[in-house]
Amino acid sequence: MIRELWSSDDDANAALLRQSVEEDRLEDALHAIEGADAVMRAETNRWLERWSERVREIVDQGWYRHPQRALARVLVEEMSFRGDREDYHRPENSHLSSVVRRRKGLPILLSAVWCIVGRSAQLEVEGIGLPGHFVVRVDGALVDPFCGGRPLDVDGCRAIVARLSQGNLDWSDSFLAPVGTGRFAERVLRNLVGSYLRAGDALRIYRTLRLLTTLDPERLDFQLQRARIAEELGSIGEATGIFRGLAEQSRCRRTAAVASKCLESLRERSPLVN
Repeated sequence: MIRELWSSDDDANAALLRQSVEEDRLEDALHAIEGADAVMRAETNRWLERWSERVREIVDQGWYRHPQRALARVLVEEMSFRGDREDYHRPENSHLSSVVRRRKGLPILLSAVWCIVGRSAQLEVEGIGLPGHFVVRVDGALVDPFCGGRPLDVDGCRAIVARLSQGNLDWSDSFLAPVGTGRFAERVLRNLVGSYLRAGDALRIYRTLRLLTTLDPERLDFQLQRARIAEELGSIGEATGIFRGLAEQSRCRRTAAVASKCLESLRERSPLVN
């Protein structure tokens, strides 16, 4: 029995994702990725706004000289947000509503919470997508939300990149450039692909890959992987259409060759494929 790979709700979330990226609305992009319903979105947004009001209160009262301390006071000391080190690759660590509810998640989702809450409180907060690890910059100061709001400097960021790349990646100051909603969304989706691969959840891998190709139709590797997952799930027509399109139209010879070979294999196993 062939399972439904894509629903009308998925169509709506893909449209919301595209619009949110265009309009730089991070929280809505994350809701779309998760596929959260209206009730879940409203509840999550209420928590985020409540925390931003608390941050504004602290800033207005002048309790701290540096804005990042106000965010850390609310999100770390009062709300106990932290990195999930015990079950790092759990898919819920990439879902905004789950991270808000559980108060823990991946570096990128915790950074997103800091960005959403801080910006709503009228602070200047930027996501910084270091290779392999997300941090934030609050009013010019670098902070690691995954490590309880630990302050960072450039040398600390260098050390993170060196450790995670095992010394194989040379430092570039471009790593400290702020990340917009589009890059946030892409990295969350790529993390989810990895989480679902570990869980063996092919249906959710397919949905996530389709959202990735919605964001960037030129990513031929995502299209090829999506076709293979569709084939695995028994949706031969879907897989055939993608393979054929890549074989006939791909500007990358290697991708076209791989797609042609996959298409030929499908024809050998499925006489109805033409």
